[in-house]
Amino acid sequence: MQLCVSIMKRLGYGHEEMESRIIVEVKDMLRIIREKEGRPFDNTHLLLGCVSNVLLSMLFGRRFEHSDKDFQQAFDDVRTHMSKLSFQFDIFPLLRHLPRYKRNAEVSSNCSRRIIDFLTPNIAYSLQVSNWRGFTTLKFQNLLAIGSNKQPEKL
Repeated sequence: MQLCVSIMKRLGYGHEEMESRIIVEVKDMLRIIREKEGRPFDNTHLLLGCVSNVLLSMLFGRRFEHSDKDFQQAFDDVRTHMSKLSFQFDIFPLLRHLPRYKRNAEVSSNCSRRIIDFLTPNIAYSLQVSNWRGFTTLKFQNLLAIGSNKQPEKL
């Protein structure tokens, strides 16, 4: 637990930096709500997108526009992957061969590939931004330091 708190503090939790990330998302959310001009809409996607953006900004050092097609696709893929992924495969691996479960496993696998395709360039981006000290950058720097027998930076 202490490690998690330490990492979160290092990434801005409890500081102005984290607050500013949240404020940016709240302002964007309010802008989108105002654009609806009082018409009813399902806010699930909007709320989850805002929370995702705060987390992604911690990981990659940047946020994504809600209208970004890649962000929307990755977001939908995560939701689909989670709905199709089941602990049943872990408990009963033979279920993967039954038609219903086989199709779910295929859909989940395809979503996983697209999620990785979304994450890969964003990880590369966060490593290129020299002034960004996000989780991804810190983790990869530590892995590289361990591989070169240098002392890794403490998280």
